[in-house]
Amino acid sequence: RRSREGRARNGRGTMRRRPTWSTTQAARRTFLRDAPADALCIEANLWIRYRMWVDSHLTAVESSTRLFHQFVASLALGVHAEPSWNGSNTADLVACLARGGLLADTWQPPELALENWLQEALSLFNRRVR
Repeated sequence: RRSREGRARNGRGTMRRRPTWSTTQAARRTFLRDAPADALCIEANLWIRYRMWVDSHLTAVESSTRLFHQFVASLALGVHAEPSWNGSNTADLVACLARGGLLADTWQPPELALENWLQEALSLFNRRVR
């Protein structure tokens, strides 16, 4: 079962590999490391959208939101996020990645890519302790 999860059928009925999380995470780290400063500009609407999405989808328990911010940062980059990561840091990160087109496999408007990616991240976050 596991070997089939990372595959999808192409038009000829044979299997092709989908990018794995680790490949995508490496691309995101490379983007953040190598991009010119103007490409890393944080759009306020994406930053606010992240914060509002978290507020509307997570309970008001402080530890839950704090852990979610750390989880999102770790998931986005494939590295362990330190406990000092907070909502503002994570909003900066995902807004930058959404603006750079690095949150979706196919092109989507940054706002839609951010919301879709966050929904998937929340699903993974909720399954992490089962």
